[in-house]
Amino acid sequence: EHGTTPFAVAASRGHVQIVKYLADRECALDPADSFGRTPFYLALQQAGSGDGSHFAIAHFLFEKEVNVNAEYAGHTAMELCSVLAAKAKAIEVKEQYIEMRDTIRESLMPPSERKAPDPEMLEERRRRRASYVTGDAFVVLMLES
Repeated sequence: EHGTTPFAVAASRGHVQIVKYLADRECALDPADSFGRTPFYLALQQAGSGDGSHFAIAHFLFEKEVNVNAEYAGHTAMELCSVLAAKAKAIEVKEQYIEMRDTIRESLMPPSERKAPDPEMLEERRRRRASYVTGDAFVVLMLES
């Protein structure tokens, strides 16, 4: 319905194993539905109410270099992260949205303006991602393998 693909449905519902399975089989990772929503955008949109799997999917798709500039209702994924971070009640969710927003922002900067990644900060982000996936840390570990 509305041009939504099985991949987008899996991303929006937080089904990490299905997302990884389909990505490994080279399905299109970036198709927009008839509203303009991409799987990346849908995962971010649902991340605040999930168990951490939506954030894991968003990070996975980001690392696959999906289009982070796609817009839905006049907002890019980076703007969506800012809006949802402001609305988030749980500090962990707020921090995840801010981290994703900053990651997107940095990726859009010219290489000469990017800061070299701090190894300690990267390790802390990995630990934090795993801790947000309540009761199911294997989800994040599976995506990083």
